[in-house]
Amino acid sequence: WPPIKLFFRQQGFVWAAEVALSLGACLWSVYSILADLARDGPHDETWEHFMGLSFSWFVFNVSAMLFFGLLEGPTLCVIGPKSPKFEKFPLFSWQTPALQQSLFFWPAVFFILYGLIAGKENLYQIPAHGVGSLFGQQMREIVLFDSDLMMVGHHVVTMFLSGFIWWGMQSFAESSGAPRPELIALNAMSVASLEAGGLGVCLWSMFEMGQAYYYIMTFSHVVCLASGWYSIYLAPSVKFFYVTFVLAVPLIHGRQKYMLKEVTGGRPTGGFENHRFANEDGKRK
Repeated sequence: WPPIKLFFRQQGFVWAAEVALSLGACLWSVYSILADLARDGPHDETWEHFMGLSFSWFVFNVSAMLFFGLLEGPTLCVIGPKSPKFEKFPLFSWQTPALQQSLFFWPAVFFILYGLIAGKENLYQIPAHGVGSLFGQQMREIVLFDSDLMMVGHHVVTMFLSGFIWWGMQSFAESSGAPRPELIALNAMSVASLEAGGLGVCLWSMFEMGQAYYYIMTFSHVVCLASGWYSIYLAPSVKFFYVTFVLAVPLIHGRQKYMLKEVTGGRPTGGFENHRFANEDGKRK
């Protein structure tokens, strides 16, 4: 967006103030997230908690992106950080998601899985953040970038699913005959695995690591579908789990199809819009 471009054009004292402000907001959000994550269970399913943690993740995403953008790096060995593929979505727009997918979402997936296997009921507030954080994360894209219609649709749908699944865990889990903490953990693992799979997109866009993109994305889809199926198995009377499973299948199919076309194409297209135009050109030929 034009105001964001203007933000990055400042120099001197104004630039230094922007760096300090972005760093301060980033550190505050990290502290807020970590403090809430460490709270003992049970799962805090209130809407106040949903809005609070969503806001913290939103602040982290926006401030971290602005901080990376102001410093123009670090490029982390990315070849051609100023190349055309980063014109629509600059390098820092891939660095921040990759950071949180590596340091939170994949660890959260494996921690929840460990908790389910070991029978641990106290998973702190990690399941809550595995679901609610997506709302704040996706909002950052709408605020910072003038995205194409397909990308905006993707973010809006993800935000809706984040709130819908939170509502479902709040409304339906209590009425099932299965242990409530298990159902919450499974739903959180399913949602977190979808976001964790985005690490493959980031590695592909930054480093053109096709195999990593394929295996990370595919594994995240397997975890998501397995979690959804097991939720249905534990609570076959809860219709909510059938609805979320049906909603997830076309989303996963679309992501997998997009990934395969990207990888077989040999190079990142840099965005859904470019990918769509390239496909349309190929069909005309």
